[in-house]
Amino acid sequence: MADLPTAPCSLADIWSLNNRLNLRLLDALTQTGSAPPTFAAFTNRSGKLHFSVERYLENRIREQFAFFGTPIVIKSRASR
Repeated sequence: MADLPTAPCSLADIWSLNNRLNLRLLDALTQTGSAPPTFAAFTNRSGKLHFSVERYLENRIREQFAFFGTPIVIKSRASR
């Protein structure tokens, strides 16, 4: 499975999610692995993302990059 470019994932999903929640939650979203597709979500908070935020990101990734039926792992990290 090929790696995804960072820019489309970061710009589209972060802007959409931050506006939808009316707060700045995500700073970046980048792919860190390919089998299974693994993403690092850099947030402004420490700790795990809320399950609904993870599900939202996972669904947007599936729609945008056709990962239907593929497990997606999202790990949250605090921005520096």
